[in-house]
Amino acid sequence: MGKVELVSFDKCFFEKSRAWLEDEEVNRLTDTGKLPAEPDRLKWFESLPSKKDYLIWGVAFEEEPIGACGLKNMQGSKAEYWGYIGEKSYWGKGLGTSMLKSVEQKAKALNLDELYLTVLMENDRAIRLYINNGYEDRGSIGCYLIMAKQI
Repeated sequence: MGKVELVSFDKCFFEKSRAWLEDEEVNRLTDTGKLPAEPDRLKWFESLPSKKDYLIWGVAFEEEPIGACGLKNMQGSKAEYWGYIGEKSYWGKGLGTSMLKSVEQKAKALNLDELYLTVLMENDRAIRLYINNGYEDRGSIGCYLIMAKQI
């Protein structure tokens, strides 16, 4: 399958993300929990341009919105990666690797040299993705595995 494209996290992605994160399996694997009330979600969305340590992109495949990803907790030369494909029909097609590589390129352009992440230990598919792309186990906290990679 082809590559994904990272695009602006616009109102379309904002609306799609609600449906994706309301899906029981997506919600569990991303450890999202209960979504905030709509006014609070909208306030968060409107605050995105002013955030200094948080970047978010929509993930598109052949122009179809399929997920979201980004960098958060950006400090010095490090940042925390996060991402998910919310359209489950695209799971298992190698698009997670394309998404991860695209974010790594963006991180390099921002002069970052290390990405880290936390992933639920039960999320075997995501853990395999990260291991296959050079992320190393850096320990755990509770039910989360901490992984990192020099980029």
